Amino acid sequence: MTEYRFIYKCRLCGGTNESTCVSKEGTAQGLLTLACLGNPPLSAQIANEWHEAYSNPYQEKIELLTTHICQDGQMGVADLQGYKKVTTEEEI
Repeated sequence: MTEYRFIYKCRLCGGTNESTCVSKEGTAQGLLTLACLGNPPLSAQIANEWHEAYSNPYQEKIELLTTHICQDGQMGVADLQGYKKVTTEEEI
């Protein structure tokens, strides 16, 4: 199974964490572009991709900035770095 995971990096400690996963690269590209544009209103053409990515209520919205809890308990600001493709074996 292939999925695309969004990566954030903390400005304070340099730690990274992964966020929302999507199954299609086109969806990941669209969400990354929308985040860079400030998440403007959606066109009808990309509304289906947006809905697919956010149909799970537990998924986080893709933003350029988020908070990060560092290992030492401090709290930093994390920047969106992009997304990475991850391939895992499917369980049968």
